[in-house]
Amino acid sequence: MKLKWVVVLACFFVVSCKDNASTAKPHIKVSLATLLQRYDEQLNQLHNALYNEESREKVVAYSDELYATAQTVIAIFTERRPMCADYFSQLLVISEELRENAVHTLYSNTSIQSNLPQFQAPICYHLKELLVQPIILLSYAQQKGPNSDGPQTIQIDMIELQAHIAQVKHSLVTTAHL
Repeated sequence: MKLKWVVVLACFFVVSCKDNASTAKPHIKVSLATLLQRYDEQLNQLHNALYNEESREKVVAYSDELYATAQTVIAIFTERRPMCADYFSQLLVISEELRENAVHTLYSNTSIQSNLPQFQAPICYHLKELLVQPIILLSYAQQKGPNSDGPQTIQIDMIELQAHIAQVKHSLVTTAHL
């Protein structure tokens, strides 16, 4: 009798494990095109928040979302084309330092670039901008004051960032990596 119950429980366990395995969600593979589209949307949110002078918390949240999306784009790109791996590994360290000091320090692209190795292809530079520019925009927003260039500088950087996004998309389309 006990053996019968053990067999019944074992069968129940096997069936329930099989049901759980078959209902598990499949791993979703995100394309670079999807991520770049999401980046565009997040950039528009950040732009609107800066333009409408929304709360600091919202601007920080939008900047953080852009930063995270850019990190994902760079990770996927590096996995597919490792030519920029050294450049990106140092860039991630510098960008983390930049994020931590965004309120106090406004880096120029020249000083950031001088701390990085020579990039192997222009796409490396354009992808770097996707990571660094949201932090720089956040820094401008946090340094409002009488000596701040404010909206004009932010607007120019937004246009430059949109141009970098277009270059990344063009490069990835022409090399069939989207």
